[in-house]
Amino acid sequence: MAFMGGGSFPLKKGGERMTVFETIFLMISFATLIVAILSFHQKK
Repeated sequence: MAFMGGGSFPLKKGGERMTVFETIFLMISFATLIVAILSFHQKK
């Protein structure tokens, strides 16, 4: 998961679009984390 590294986005340059992108990105990252935890939990 190399795409999750470095959470510093230029907020002033992007404006509202960057914040929308950040929320979508965080939702996808959180969902991926939950799926990874659940799949790891089922393997035990």
